[in-house]
Amino acid sequence: EPGMYEVRYVLREGMKTLASAPLQVVAAELSITAPEQATTGASFKVSWSDTVASNDYYTVVSVGTDEGKLGNRDLVGNKGEGTLRA
Repeated sequence: EPGMYEVRYVLREGMKTLASAPLQVVAAELSITAPEQATTGASFKVSWSDTVASNDYYTVVSVGTDEGKLGNRDLVGNKGEGTLRA
Protein backbone atom coordinates (compact mmCIF):
# COMPACT_ATOMS: atom_id res chain seq x y z
CA GLU A 1 0.00 0.00 0.00
CA PRO A 2 1.26 3.49 -0.76
CA GLY A 3 2.36 5.50 2.26
CA MET A 4 5.29 6.30 4.52
CA TYR A 5 7.27 3.38 5.91
CA GLU A 6 10.47 2.73 7.79
CA VAL A 7 13.02 0.09 6.90
CA ARG A 8 14.66 -1.31 10.04
CA TYR A 9 17.60 -3.50 10.95
CA VAL A 10 16.39 -5.40 14.02
CA LEU A 11 18.42 -7.67 16.29
CA ARG A 12 16.78 -11.06 16.59
CA GLU A 13 17.81 -11.26 20.22
CA GLY A 14 16.00 -8.55 22.17
CA MET A 15 14.20 -7.23 19.06
CA LYS A 16 16.17 -3.96 19.27
CA THR A 17 16.32 -1.66 16.22
CA LEU A 18 19.93 -0.77 15.43
CA ALA A 19 19.32 1.35 12.34
CA SER A 20 16.43 2.65 10.27
CA ALA A 21 15.75 4.57 7.07
CA PRO A 22 12.56 6.25 5.83
CA LEU A 23 10.85 4.85 2.74
CA GLN A 24 7.96 6.31 0.78
CA VAL A 25 5.98 3.72 -1.18
CA VAL A 26 4.13 5.23 -4.14
CA ALA A 27 1.52 3.78 -6.46
CA ALA A 28 2.86 2.42 -9.73
CA GLU A 29 2.45 4.80 -12.63
CA LEU A 30 1.46 2.89 -15.73
CA SER A 31 0.05 3.71 -19.11
CA ILE A 32 -1.47 1.47 -21.75
CA THR A 33 -1.99 2.14 -25.45
CA ALA A 34 -4.22 0.56 -28.07
CA PRO A 35 -5.64 1.69 -31.42
CA GLU A 36 -8.74 3.88 -31.38
CA GLN A 37 -10.64 1.37 -33.55
CA ALA A 38 -10.51 -2.35 -34.32
CA THR A 39 -12.64 -4.49 -36.61
CA THR A 40 -14.81 -7.16 -34.95
CA GLY A 41 -12.75 -10.34 -34.55
CA ALA A 42 -9.50 -8.67 -35.62
CA SER A 43 -6.28 -8.82 -33.62
CA PHE A 44 -4.77 -5.55 -32.48
CA LYS A 45 -1.57 -4.54 -30.69
CA VAL A 46 -1.51 -3.30 -27.10
CA SER A 47 1.50 -1.89 -25.27
CA TRP A 48 2.14 -0.72 -21.72
CA SER A 49 4.79 1.39 -20.04
CA ASP A 50 5.80 -0.89 -17.18
CA THR A 51 4.94 -4.16 -15.44
CA VAL A 52 3.97 -4.47 -11.76
CA ALA A 53 3.91 -8.29 -11.71
CA SER A 54 4.42 -10.76 -14.55
CA ASN A 55 1.15 -12.55 -13.72
CA ASP A 56 -0.97 -9.39 -14.23
CA TYR A 57 -3.33 -9.20 -17.22
CA TYR A 58 -4.09 -6.92 -20.12
CA THR A 59 -7.68 -7.29 -21.29
CA VAL A 60 -10.40 -5.73 -23.44
CA VAL A 61 -13.87 -5.18 -21.91
CA SER A 62 -16.97 -3.14 -22.74
CA VAL A 63 -17.15 0.34 -21.24
CA GLY A 64 -18.87 0.10 -17.84
CA THR A 65 -17.81 -3.51 -17.15
CA ASP A 66 -17.58 -4.18 -13.39
CA GLU A 67 -14.11 -3.95 -11.84
CA GLY A 68 -12.45 -7.36 -11.68
CA LYS A 69 -14.26 -8.78 -14.74
CA LEU A 70 -12.01 -9.86 -17.59
CA GLY A 71 -12.67 -10.13 -21.31
CA ASN A 72 -10.27 -11.36 -23.97
CA ARG A 73 -6.96 -11.26 -22.08
CA ASP A 74 -3.37 -12.41 -21.73
CA LEU A 75 -0.66 -12.22 -19.09
CA VAL A 76 1.72 -9.28 -19.29
CA GLY A 77 4.64 -11.61 -18.54
CA ASN A 78 8.02 -9.93 -18.92
CA LYS A 79 7.12 -8.06 -22.08
CA GLY A 80 5.86 -4.57 -22.87
CA GLU A 81 3.43 -5.39 -25.65
CA GLY A 82 1.00 -8.03 -26.86
CA THR A 83 -2.12 -8.60 -28.92
CA LEU A 84 -5.82 -8.98 -28.19
CA ARG A 85 -8.81 -9.85 -30.35
CA ALA A 86 -11.67 -7.37 -30.71
